[in-house]
Parts: sequence; C-alpha cells; structure tokens
Amino acid sequence: MTATLTAFADLERADLDRWDQLALDSPEPNPFHGPGFVTAAARLGPREPHLLIVHEGERWDACLPVSRTTAGRPPLPAVRTWHTPYLFLGTPLLRAGAGEQAMGELLALGRAQRTCVFALDQVDPRGTAGVALVSAAAAAHLPLELKSSHERALLNRRPEPADYVTGKRAHHRRELARLGRRLAQDLGEIRVVDRRGEPGATADFMALELAGWKGQAGTAMASTAAGSRFFEEICRRFAERQCLQMLALYAGDSLVAMKCNLIAGEGIFCFKIAHDERLSRYSPGVQLELANIEIFHQGTAAWMDSCAQPGNKMINSLWPDRRAIATLATPARGLIRGAPARAMAAGQRINRRRRSHDAVR
Repeated sequence: MTATLTAFADLERADLDRWDQLALDSPEPNPFHGPGFVTAAARLGPREPHLLIVHEGERWDACLPVSRTTAGRPPLPAVRTWHTPYLFLGTPLLRAGAGEQAMGELLALGRAQRTCVFALDQVDPRGTAGVALVSAAAAAHLPLELKSSHERALLNRRPEPADYVTGKRAHHRRELARLGRRLAQDLGEIRVVDRRGEPGATADFMALELAGWKGQAGTAMASTAAGSRFFEEICRRFAERQCLQMLALYAGDSLVAMKCNLIAGEGIFCFKIAHDERLSRYSPGVQLELANIEIFHQGTAAWMDSCAQPGNKMINSLWPDRRAIATLATPARGLIRGAPARAMAAGQRINRRRRSHDAVR
C-alpha cells in the first residue's frame, strides 16, 4: 500500500471513479466523504480539501479529506478532517478488508505533514474505521488521544413499530397523538409523501427553512446563492442514485414540514429538516419525525443516524439508541505525548519559517 496527499483540484476523472467505488465498498458508510458530496461542498469555500489517499495500484483502500488548520488548546498547527457546516460524520472511507494496514498508512502520512497535530474529527470509535484506527496506532506505538466525545441519537431496526418509542412516557405519546388529530381536524387529512426527484421539492424545502428562525439568523440554505446551489446539487446527485428521501408532511393542502435524508450502505443519515413555524402549536417537526420512524421501519435500512447535536432534546426523547462521536488526535512525527510546550514551540517555529518563506517569495 502507498499513501499520498493529493489536492482536490488535481483529481482526474479516473480518481473520482476510484473514490466513488471506495465509498460504495466501505463497510462503514459515510455519504459526507463521498466524491459527490465533497465536490458540492468544496464550492462553498473558502478552501478546497486535500485528500489523504491509501491505494494499492489503481485501487483506493482508504480516503480522508483534510485541510491545514489548528487543533487543541492552545491552538497548534494541524492537519485535520476537512470541515464544512454540513459535515456530520468525519469517519474515513475504508475498503472492506483493508483494515489496520490501510489506517496505519493513513496515520503515518497525516503525521508526516509539517504540523504539530493530526486530528480526526467526528469519528465513531466503535465503528469499523475507528477500531482499525485505534489498532493501527497501538501497533505503531503511537499515542492516540481522545480530545472530545459525545453521543447522538441513533435508531436501530426493531421487531415492531411500537418498539421505537417505548422509552417515551405514555402521557407524551398521548399528547403527540392528540396534536396530530388536532392538526388533521384544523387543516385536513395528514399524509406523508416522498418527493425525491420531484421538480420544486428542494425549492419548497428551502422556502420552509428560510421562513423560519434559520432564515432570520442567516443560516438557512437559501440565505445565500451558494447555499441554494449546494442543496440543489446534493439532492440531485443523491436522487439520481436512489439514495435520497425528501419526506413531506401535508395536512390537507398545506405543506407542514419536510425532511431530507441521505442513504448510504445499510444506513440512513438525517441531513436537514424544516417546518412551517406558524404551525408550531401542533409540533409539526415531531409529527414528521414520528412518520419518519414508521417509514424507516417499512424499509430495509438497518439503522438511521440523526446527525443531531448531543443536546437535541426532541430527537433524544424520540430515538432510543445512541452513537459515539469523537475527535482523536496524535502528535505529528517527532513529537511525543505530554509535551505541549515543545509542541507549541515547534508550531511557532514552523509558522516563523512559513512567514519567512512567504516574504522571500
């Protein structure tokens, strides 16, 4: 196996095809690190990623988009997982069977860059890639430090639909059912349809989001032209592969809420949700989430990742399972654990050399 660091802009068509095949073959799916998603997200700026690639001949065995930034406290120069506002999982893509060897090559290349730290963000330490990462670090006698961790809501398949909400108190379930009946009485029959690939579906979603608090805060997709183009492209790319759900909740003729899910491997990733905030008294987002659970059970996916923040009370109260998400970091080559002052000094020397180099240029 060979590991290389390649600028995103230098990738050729054949590279994108190999990357795409790796994403399809990876036993731990991550739609946010596939070529379709990264290509669309890279247009948002401000900088494109580089790719840490482990390959054997023409076959890619592992891939991780990265960028040069800072990590830790105090901040140190670092190579770390490439960030966008829409990255909800940072697990490297890893070919089935490549395991510890490929992850060892990835670690070695990440540590070989002229920085102080190599950090992998939003990794599931209990997943296939996370276990291989920990094993590779141990085999190479490398310190791999847990910098942060949390758990977020996950939904694993269960035998019966009622099994998913057994953890929610009975009076809460009755209240949600009452609100659903009231919504139907006031606005009309409730129905949920999948508008995947339907013209106008993404525009309707973005209009819902823009009309709410995200629009007021300037964080809605349609708050910027670039954000609108990004969402349209993501939905188009995933719909073409039958890997998109665009669930729409209607009450009569009124569009109440929408939810955008991305499908990868045996899992579903909840990407975006929006609702008509004028109808908040009916808890429209929760009504759609309850319908989402039913649709999940009717399908074939093994699990669904909420992609939610750990403090999301609504989804945490609905979904009974959890997924671990962590940031793991290792010092760059030549640095050792427990030497933050030396690491900082090294980082400062690197920065001085860079400034001097830039001045000469």
